[in-house]
Amino acid sequence: MLKELAKKAKAINVKELAFQVARANERLISNRVREQLTVGENAKGQNIGRYKSERYARLKQNMGSQSPFRVPDLKLSGKLHKGLFADIKPKGFEVGSQVDYSKYQIQRYGSEIYGLQKEAQKDIQFRNSVDIVKAYSERLGL
Repeated sequence: MLKELAKKAKAINVKELAFQVARANERLISNRVREQLTVGENAKGQNIGRYKSERYARLKQNMGSQSPFRVPDLKLSGKLHKGLFADIKPKGFEVGSQVDYSKYQIQRYGSEIYGLQKEAQKDIQFRNSVDIVKAYSERLGL
């Protein structure tokens, strides 16, 4: 039985397995970025920026913005948030939004708006690790 398990284990490409698990969990990344933007934070845990107009900031608060007063949440129509995606690459990931004005938001607020905070990175790494172990065990027939 051990020889059979060892043979199965050698046949498993662990890097490919990890990549497949990460791709399956892409939505975790975009969801965490969406949560950060909702409260007006970037990957560094800092406020995204500041509204110049106090009047517009009050309007956003009255609309139900969850970010601190005068801090953008990059949500008006909801299209940018709904369009968030994560693309897993062999050496990392890329986050963006499918809306055509996404590049202008990056220019204005910085590329950190689409990054993950350290705590979120650790959470996703843990989740991926657990899922890799599960997938590995399944492939071994355990």
